Amino acid sequence: MPNPSQNRLFAFRRGSLDSNDRNRAAIVPPPRIRSNSLPSPSPSPSPIQARPINRGRHPRNINAIRPRARRIDEIQSQRQRLEEIDSIQSQRQNINTIQYQRRRLEEIRSQRRRNEEIQAQEAEEVQILMMEAEAERMKKKIDETKKKLKELKDQLEAEKKKKERRSSQ
Repeated sequence: MPNPSQNRLFAFRRGSLDSNDRNRAAIVPPPRIRSNSLPSPSPSPSPIQARPINRGRHPRNINAIRPRARRIDEIQSQRQRLEEIDSIQSQRQNINTIQYQRRRLEEIRSQRRRNEEIQAQEAEEVQILMMEAEAERMKKKIDETKKKLKELKDQLEAEKKKKERRSSQ
């Protein structure tokens, strides 16, 4: 059975209406702290933080390191391959540029040869035209000279005939 002083305490808690109990200071138990009422810690500014692993050479750590090392080796070999591919592509581009320049240079040279041939033909044509013009002038002179000669011949023959007529008369 509970103690009489405890009965009063329990009576107060139950809310009895005894006048003796009201005048006394109430003993209030401390508030209960529930787990969900605790303040939660503030989230860290960067939730994922890279920390070096210093666990020693435990087999689990070694097993975890090996795939990472393999992955790092793969990445480095991929980088090397990409660098090799880039260098090969730049070499191909240089080769293509050189080949294009050679083709272009050959086209320019052949165009120059054609231009020189055309200029030579044009020079020959000009010479031929000048020679033809000179030949025409010479032909005209020859024709004029022939005409004069014919006229002279005709005059000589006419004079001969006159002389023969005079001498025959």
